[in-house]
Amino acid sequence: MNLTFSCTHCSRPLAPDAGGRIPPWCRHCGADLKPAAPSPLPTSSTSVTDRPAPPPPPVSPAITDRPSRAPVRVETPPLPGTLSPALRYFHGYNAWREDVHRIYVTDYDWLVFQLGPGSVSHGHFTPRTRMRYHAPIGLLGAIAMWSESQRLQRAARVRDFLETADEELLREYAAARDGGYIVGPDDVTELTIDPPSFWSRLFGAQQEGVLKIHHRWEGKKVLGLTTAKDVRLAAEAATRLFGDMTRINLPWAASSLRTSTP
Repeated sequence: MNLTFSCTHCSRPLAPDAGGRIPPWCRHCGADLKPAAPSPLPTSSTSVTDRPAPPPPPVSPAITDRPSRAPVRVETPPLPGTLSPALRYFHGYNAWREDVHRIYVTDYDWLVFQLGPGSVSHGHFTPRTRMRYHAPIGLLGAIAMWSESQRLQRAARVRDFLETADEELLREYAAARDGGYIVGPDDVTELTIDPPSFWSRLFGAQQEGVLKIHHRWEGKKVLGLTTAKDVRLAAEAATRLFGDMTRINLPWAASSLRTSTP
């Protein structure tokens, strides 16, 4: 069977070769008769990228009925002197040892603590940080300087403890009798508040009264009271706790007790 083909450019007839194949170009106009390359099929990557993006998931409405979180309570450390407003205290000075004592007044007894060398201003104890004298050179001097440094370190340590302890810790520390002791009604044989001595006034000691405690186990304690406020507090607390064992030998302190008693 003899088949003919027309040129797509000049429309003139073309006969195939002996093998029945179309010639690569037109013998009349020379146009290229090669068939166009088939368009490539879309690949999987192309089809994926050409697909429209899925719609975003629906946004759930905000939940407004969730229970609110309880506020966190922050404990603020108390300021010095304000730890226990109900637990009052006053200070006494041991002139022989140059030590300051703090006496806490409770509903049942007194809690006495040896603070060490230092000074008291407006009810606050400030420990001494430097030695007042230089001991002689030698073994005795080294021992004296070591003992003085231990006193200074103890004063700073006790002050920090007292400013952060509550009444329970204060009582445990006083009961241990390591720099402190308890003065209860059963511990006292006699307690007096006297005027300052002639010698203390002569040497310029700042005292408004002298507290003398005759303790059954600790012996006799003599402490100078440097302010009238401390004298009044000691006289009121001693009269209330120790009763007939108390003698107030300061006229102005005794009169203040009579006027304050209903």
